[in-house]
Amino acid sequence: MFGRKKKEPKVEKVFDDASNEETTENSVEEQDAHEHMSDDDKLILGVDKKSSKKELTESQKKQMEDLGSVKDKISKILKSSNIEIVDENFGDEYESGGGEDSDEKKQQDYDSLKSLFGDGDKKGSKELTLTIDDYDYTYTGKYLDEFDMMHLKNIKRIRLQNKYAKKIRKIALIASLVLVVIGGAVTAFLLTREKPVYLKSISMNQLEAKYYINDYFDYSGLYIIAEYSDGRKERVKLDSSHLLDVTGNYVQTANSLQFTGTRPATLRFTYGGQVVDYSITVEERRKSGFAAVYTDELFNLNVGDSINSDNLRLLQKYTNFNSTYFDYDGSTVSIAINGSSCLYDAQTKSFKASQSTKPATAGEDSTATITITYSGYTLEIKYVEGVSFVETAQPQ
Repeated sequence: MFGRKKKEPKVEKVFDDASNEETTENSVEEQDAHEHMSDDDKLILGVDKKSSKKELTESQKKQMEDLGSVKDKISKILKSSNIEIVDENFGDEYESGGGEDSDEKKQQDYDSLKSLFGDGDKKGSKELTLTIDDYDYTYTGKYLDEFDMMHLKNIKRIRLQNKYAKKIRKIALIASLVLVVIGGAVTAFLLTREKPVYLKSISMNQLEAKYYINDYFDYSGLYIIAEYSDGRKERVKLDSSHLLDVTGNYVQTANSLQFTGTRPATLRFTYGGQVVDYSITVEERRKSGFAAVYTDELFNLNVGDSINSDNLRLLQKYTNFNSTYFDYDGSTVSIAINGSSCLYDAQTKSFKASQSTKPATAGEDSTATITITYSGYTLEIKYVEGVSFVETAQPQ
């Protein structure tokens, strides 16, 4: 049914005398086939118009019998009061008319059959069906069995063509092109767009430190490391404007922060909306005496000469901290030369030598002893050539 294109049955000139029922029913069995065979029948069987009955082959004779059977079947159908021509090939790709012309075509086919075979007695109630084989015999032209799909036994699968296939392919093509365009646009956008850069996190170059009571927080050497989303890092010098919060024992002013107790302190800094904590341990310095640094001038004094930081400096020593210089006066330190106390002059901020520290004889070393008392510790200094530092102090 798909090996060739079906056409609407042409029935106008198939039979030479369809109006005569007696002639139709007995055309093959009782009359001379060759003499009464119509030109269309001869054309169907492939017989020459001038050929005689003897020239018919057995196959052609068999086809003549089948043709008579078809005519008889059509005649009986026309006798029925209910006739409906049904196209069993509806939906296949034939050249049959569709839509509004299909009903008109069916009526024309019915009228053609009726004109050839008559109205019949209209009393028949049996139902007869014309098969595709029957219609094959009504076509004008020679029947070719090899083109009849019903007889092709080697066909395993027949694929019906969807009448919407072209539209589906067109829609699929358009959808594919749209997807390609959209995909290309998205890819180009992702590759060329300028991604916004934002501050990802912050940290500090140090996370903790140790201070002592009364120390001031020192911002020197501290900075914030700002890391951005594009991988870039930036160093920001730390100052008091970044200080967000403080916990612990402290005294804070506009520009300073002093620790007043041993409670651990936490300083929270902020930058760009991010925060980072800085931990501080606060300890108390444990004093362990003091030391003295002096010059040779200290052992070349006359009575009344000044003893101050120009010729004598004092260092506080600790067990948990490095030694530090400190300022001294008459209220914190006492100085004596050979046991004779030196008075403190607040105007010059100096002690006045109570005795001379010069050598008794020129060319000899000084024999003077300078005693310094500070914070419960006593330190004695004697002249030793080449020595200008004494770090041993004894408790008083």
